[in-house]
Order: sequence, then structure tokens, then C-alpha cells
Amino acid sequence: MRKVNLEDIKIKETYAASIPGKDKMEESRNYWSKYHCQDRYIVIDANNILIDGYIQYLILKENNVKEVEVKISNYKKKQWRRKRNNIMKKLEHRKTTTYIYGIHPGEKASKERVWRIPHSWTGWENDLLPGDIITVRSERGIVPVIITKIKWSNQPPIDIPIKKVVSKYYI
Repeated sequence: MRKVNLEDIKIKETYAASIPGKDKMEESRNYWSKYHCQDRYIVIDANNILIDGYIQYLILKENNVKEVEVKISNYKKKQWRRKRNNIMKKLEHRKTTTYIYGIHPGEKASKERVWRIPHSWTGWENDLLPGDIITVRSERGIVPVIITKIKWSNQPPIDIPIKKVVSKYYI
């Protein structure tokens, strides 16, 4: 572990474009106001690019902290990304993957997320449209999602692991 100037840490577009959860932000704020120290590590790579700890970074920035404790990682991304890389190598031989963009119904933030359609699904492409409801794997388990758009691409649209759509329709 070493100390680095907060200003020297570079933020990737994926972090800058994301909206952190209010609960996590509030938890981190409360810890900072009570103990005046970091409640989680900030992980950066050798080039000072943030890999993990974006919420902690934001809290420290809010409180005008100049120097922070960081861990340096040799990995370009979080360690769980190695698993994804193996999956992506298996998918490289395929020409196009279908990505479903959607939002969770009833969610206050209405943050758009991405899921991948399994390649074993065939013949359904014309059945799904924006506005349809499907079920997907998420951090909360298997949940419904309202489709906002559908894209076909050879490259994943984001640089974080993409979970699969579970069923074509939510009943």
C-alpha cells in the first residue's frame, strides 16, 4: 500500500459515466464523517488509472482530501475479469452477439444496463422489441427488465462483465 495524490488518479469513462448507488455513497459518507478515514481501498494500476474504489474516490474528493492510500494492481481490470476474458475468447469465433439494453421496472434511477442474448437462442430475433419485458440475471438474482434498445455487435459495448438474458418473455 502506498499514498498517492488524489488529483493524480485518472478515472475511466465507464466510472465517470456511472451513477453510484445512493446507499453505498451514504454508507461511505457516514463512515468518513465518523472516523475520518477510508472505509475501503482505492485500487489503481501502475499508470494511476482507477480499477476499483470509485465511490471511495468520490467521497474523498467531496471532503477535499489531498493524499490517499491506494493499492497498486498489476491487472488492467478487477481480478474477476480474468474469468470474463476466458468467456470472451470462446465467443471470439462468433460473428455477432445480440445485446439487450434495459431498465428495471420501478427503479427510481432508471439506469440503463446491458445483457447478452445466449447464442443458443435462434429464431426469436423478430419477436423482441423495445418495451417488451424479459428476465435477466442481475446482482439481485433473476429479475424483470423492460427493453429500451437492441444492438448487434462483434465487440461488447462496455468493458465490464455482461450477464445473460434468462428468458425471452416475463409473464
